[in-house]
Amino acid sequence: MVSEIRVPPPSRLAWSHIKFTPRSIEDFATVGVAITLRAKDGACEDVRLALNSVASTIVRAKQAERALLGKKIDDQALREMGEIAATEVDPMNDNRGSAEYKRELVKVLVPRAAQEALRRRIS
Repeated sequence: MVSEIRVPPPSRLAWSHIKFTPRSIEDFATVGVAITLRAKDGACEDVRLALNSVASTIVRAKQAERALLGKKIDDQALREMGEIAATEVDPMNDNRGSAEYKRELVKVLVPRAAQEALRRRIS
């Protein structure tokens, strides 16, 4: 008979979800970014990055994840991650913005989401 199961919480889990909306928070996002990070001694041990409203379905930016994995998490690494993530999306022009505008938003929002995640990290 099992009387107890203990599952330790993930160590140093950091997460964030940011969406840019042109009119109000209730509006559909022009670009949305969701990220989870796990870091140890300032280096990225694990990362998951998903982007919405920049393709026909939600995109998991695996190349951008690989760009940060194992590296020291600093501004340069996060900018690089954003640049790479922008190459992984295929947005279309619509009433919320042009495809190029959405790619630029990805470049800006990915580092911002990562920085926000690190600020709210759970120890």
